[in-house]
Amino acid sequence: MSSIADKITSLPPLDTSAAEIQAICDNPKSSMSEMSRVIEKDPLLTANLLKVANSPLYGFSKEISSVSRAVSLFGMATIRSFVLMIAVKNSFELDLSPYRMKDIDFLRISTMQHSLTFNWYARISPGDLNVLAPASFLMEVGKILIAHELISQQKEELFISELSQCADINDLAAIERAFIGMSSEEVGAQIFAKWNLEDTVVDSILYSLDVEKASRSIQKYASVLNVAKYAVNVLGQLKNQDIAVANTQAQKHGLNTSKLSLAIQKIVENI
Repeated sequence: MSSIADKITSLPPLDTSAAEIQAICDNPKSSMSEMSRVIEKDPLLTANLLKVANSPLYGFSKEISSVSRAVSLFGMATIRSFVLMIAVKNSFELDLSPYRMKDIDFLRISTMQHSLTFNWYARISPGDLNVLAPASFLMEVGKILIAHELISQQKEELFISELSQCADINDLAAIERAFIGMSSEEVGAQIFAKWNLEDTVVDSILYSLDVEKASRSIQKYASVLNVAKYAVNVLGQLKNQDIAVANTQAQKHGLNTSKLSLAIQKIVENI
């Protein structure tokens, strides 16, 4: 556990563009045009952002060709989550092979989790997306560091063997703790605390598998992430059994299942 904790402690700060975007989101007087200008100054960030924003999983009928259009459609909270994911990709060597994934598969899962949450809660409580948008897009990031640690310890084959026996994401978290001492949710929360994300986002990720352990104010976010995580994860993405379990979890948490079904249908139609 100390090895991975040391890696988190030694993480570099956010790059200039990501730090500026973070500062804009922290300032209630900031505007979408300010965010657009920061992104447009960075050609690589602009290209990466538009690539993510144009994922067919969001189902837009026309291509998003400008940063300002992307910011207008998604909102500042979602754009920040995209920028932070790009910063993560730039901060780590992506090798998700212990999870039997390529980096493009990981990004697809993160995008699907975000798309599901975005399309679901845009219909229910758009204001909650200030927390849910970044949290849903970033909640699997801990797996990047865990995979790196497994490879460095030459434990990836043994981990893959255990992974093949997983029944659900709770089993996966238990295996991560057995190998590394922390679950990916715990690792991800520590990464984003290091990068000074607000406590609501950090804690929502931390408790996304242990909703009942969260404070009441965090439970309303963690429960939504919990449903998204059951629907889309490294073990399965919106298969019939995944959808059934996600609906069961939504009912358990007292969440709106009819709008969840609409959000799932939109993604399935665009996969």
